[in-house]
Amino acid sequence: MSLPAPTTLNLTQDGPTVDIAWSAVSGADYYIVWRYISGGANLSEIVQTTDTSWTDYAVPIVVESGGTYVAATWRYRVAAVDGTGVGYSIDSPITMTQVTVADIQGADLSKPILADGTQYDYDQISFGSTASRTQEENDSVLIAYLKTIET
Repeated sequence: MSLPAPTTLNLTQDGPTVDIAWSAVSGADYYIVWRYISGGANLSEIVQTTDTSWTDYAVPIVVESGGTYVAATWRYRVAAVDGTGVGYSIDSPITMTQVTVADIQGADLSKPILADGTQYDYDQISFGSTASRTQEENDSVLIAYLKTIET
């Protein structure tokens, strides 16, 4: 028998990060959290955790088009997992507001760039079309912005 979905999922932007919190599911061994672009594209597992909250430090938040800030909308999906497999999931969107240089400078950048631990050589970042970016390219948008900040 499959586990039910968590009944609540709360997303809060905290500068350049997203705080994610959900209700506990009785019988869950752990939870899987995914981030994806609205519409279901680029579904990426970002963490497996026994906690009922997590902070996404790698969420891309800076998107520019011709020098104009474009709000990025992300969806998060959370499902409980037990010995029989992944249960039903709950998901919710968040539209990121533009952050300031102070927000970026105050962020905990000791976290990996991607939840899977992927590190990038900054000189090797390339961008594709903004209409069809991969998750790697979306995540690299934040890196490119961080490189422009003088400390």
